[in-house]
Amino acid sequence: MVAATASAKPSLTVRGRISASLELARFVWESLVIPWPWYSLFAAVAVVLGGIAPVVLVKATVGLIDALQASASRAGLPLIEALRPFLPWLALFVGVKVLTSLLLSDTIQNYLTAQLSERVTARYEALMYSKAFGMSLDRFESPDFFESFNRAKWAMQERVISIDLPKHQAFLTTVVGGMGLMIVAASVHWSIPFLMLVGGAAMAQRSVREIKANNEVWGKQAKAKRRLEYWRGLVSEREAAAEVRLFGLGAHVRDSWKTLNDSRMREVSLVRRSLIPKAVPPIALNLAILGGTIALLLYQASSGAISAGTVVAMITVTQMYLSYVNGFGGGLLGVGEFLGLMDHASRFLKLAGDEKATAVEAPSTLKQGIEFKSVTYKHTGGKKTALDRVDFRIRPGERVALVGENGAGKTTLTKLLLGLYTPTEGAITVGGVDLREIDQKSWRDRTGVVFQEFVKFAFTVEENIGLGRTERMNNRAAVEAAAAMSGSLQDIRKLPKGFETPLGKEFEGGMELSRGQWQKLAIARVYLRNAEILVLDEPTSALDALADLEVYRQFLDLSKGKTVLIISHRLGSARLADRIVFMETGRIVQEGSHDELVARGGPYAELYKLQAEWYR
Repeated sequence: MVAATASAKPSLTVRGRISASLELARFVWESLVIPWPWYSLFAAVAVVLGGIAPVVLVKATVGLIDALQASASRAGLPLIEALRPFLPWLALFVGVKVLTSLLLSDTIQNYLTAQLSERVTARYEALMYSKAFGMSLDRFESPDFFESFNRAKWAMQERVISIDLPKHQAFLTTVVGGMGLMIVAASVHWSIPFLMLVGGAAMAQRSVREIKANNEVWGKQAKAKRRLEYWRGLVSEREAAAEVRLFGLGAHVRDSWKTLNDSRMREVSLVRRSLIPKAVPPIALNLAILGGTIALLLYQASSGAISAGTVVAMITVTQMYLSYVNGFGGGLLGVGEFLGLMDHASRFLKLAGDEKATAVEAPSTLKQGIEFKSVTYKHTGGKKTALDRVDFRIRPGERVALVGENGAGKTTLTKLLLGLYTPTEGAITVGGVDLREIDQKSWRDRTGVVFQEFVKFAFTVEENIGLGRTERMNNRAAVEAAAAMSGSLQDIRKLPKGFETPLGKEFEGGMELSRGQWQKLAIARVYLRNAEILVLDEPTSALDALADLEVYRQFLDLSKGKTVLIISHRLGSARLADRIVFMETGRIVQEGSHDELVARGGPYAELYKLQAEWYR
């Protein structure tokens, strides 16, 4: 089964593009406007005011200079009388400056973007959680889907929103301001905005070319950057800390990181150097345009067509416009990339979920058992068959042991049974009903499992056990009973705060347990769950053979009347089961009791003899 990902974007017709654009606009409206409308109002006002402000300032500058020139012969007048011609223009100039400074201040901007980003992130993460929990496990084992999921998460992180939106707001302000400046320039002479457009286009093209070149080289270095992150992780991750120090790998890790990073930086430096000669022509063109514009203005001023104030103001306008367009290309690309992320997030949230509620509830009791009918399974994107035409039945109340060497398909079969995977071919039936037609939540409520790599939750002891059945988490009597069944109660009572003791090293004050103690808590979760179908998927692999046997013996003793599936690579523990199923390369090759399989000979008997040699 190949899972669809949000990165797959089919080619669209014109009508399709319009529809997609409208859909993206709706998503942007719902994601960025509805959660905090005050920011949108502020942004709209800021863009308009910020765009008009340069035009008003230019007009005020012209008025001040012309008033100064006209008042040159008014020496000796009282102060108020002397300043009277300047006051309207001065008030306009200062008023616009004060208004823009207040409205566009970092304090107001930071407050509003923080308010928006928190609301957007909270809403979006809730949607992402719902979407993720509706996806089957095999989706997350597909590299393409996992990358798509991470991109969708990144698209609307709080940090991304709070940084990107002010930049895009500034870009729109620049666009409005640039249009206003061109209108002002056209009122002086028609050729000036034409020249400004030519120079601006050259500068924008240069900016886009540079950004694309840098993005391309950074994209090519994605694998190198991931490897650099891996080397960094060896310095800080708890799992690697002991061996890195024990084997004296510090210098090797540092030198390997430096070698890779130096190579990456050389490649970036070469690209940057190659862009320098390409930047000269547009800069030279704009200098020529600036010189030509000044010459034109001086010519008009000398003939009396324009005032000295207009000359000064227009020189300023030309320089302002060129600084605007210098960042126009980058701003446009930034907006495009942001909308691309938003589009990706939108399409990801529209992916159809794999787990759908149906009218078929899981049976309250297993009367007909569970049956695998020619089940074949291939991991998403994988070529190797993990299970190949498996026919297998578990009778109600039966205790079955799945055994075989690593990679035989035991865990895959278990995840198919639990509904975490969906068969590529064939079917799994529960009471005669296809598992795909059964509501997954109701089915998983009937099951309890301890995986080999069980989760060590950085919560309190009570919460670690209570997660097995969250509605019973605060029922201390039930939690204690589950702890007693798992053999962890005595260890818990020795902890500083008993069941209230925080565990793990992720947070301050947390205690770390031994693997055996963590394992008992994981088993206690299953006992609290009180499910009808119980699975132990090699959680004791780190224990010695006697401890492993004792855990399985106790588990089976406390699970009488339930349907139990145990997975173990140690065949001694498998002897406790009613029936043993031996697997090789995704197929079931032998079934029977321990004595029957040993007497029959074959792969089970051979493996049992090999393991027995270690204990003689």
